[in-house]
Amino acid sequence: GVFDGISRALDCISVADGCVTGNTGSLVHPVAYWRSDLGKIWGKKALVLDLDETLVHSHMDFDGHYDALLEFWTKDNVEVVAVNLRPHLYTFLRTVSLWYDVYIFTAAAREYADPLVNMIDVGGVVKGRFFRDSCLTTKLGCVKDLTLVQNDLRKVLIIDNSSASYALQEDNAVPISAWTHDPLDEQLLNLLPLLENLANVTDVRSVLSLRHGGLDAGLASRSDSEDF
Repeated sequence: GVFDGISRALDCISVADGCVTGNTGSLVHPVAYWRSDLGKIWGKKALVLDLDETLVHSHMDFDGHYDALLEFWTKDNVEVVAVNLRPHLYTFLRTVSLWYDVYIFTAAAREYADPLVNMIDVGGVVKGRFFRDSCLTTKLGCVKDLTLVQNDLRKVLIIDNSSASYALQEDNAVPISAWTHDPLDEQLLNLLPLLENLANVTDVRSVLSLRHGGLDAGLASRSDSEDF
């Protein structure tokens, strides 16, 4: 039955590679499709995603491994960077878009980040984009105010590798470790069961405030990310 399928799907996520093949693999996740109807009834919450070191890593090592080259215009020049995609990125975006309205909020400059989002958003799931000019500059670094995305803080959460980014709304945050190149990384997949459950609670803070210490330990970094 459907509940057996849900159980198998969650077990499958925990081992990840049983369901997913590489970055563009197909996730067998019955619960995602079952839950997707709830958004039509209750309205989807907002899931805010950081970009650099959370979903991708951009660098200038053109002799090493990279998944894509990105060209973008600055004021006077065309710049080129190599881009690594965090493992299972496309599966992650496709799955969470069934539960949430997905937004990108980055401390990077628009000139670089906008074409980068265009590149990774192959399914057209990103509902909105916020760049460096939307961040608050503080002693901690660039802080992202989630009320720019959703005024009702019960209905918004952020995934970010920098704890400074969510300093204003720590109880709305799901920390993730900074990623640069590890091909065996599965953190995006591992977050799916939590995100599925958060999509269906009245107030995400009621869960994240309880788990904050455990989630934060050893994951988020206060160091500045390598945002372009």
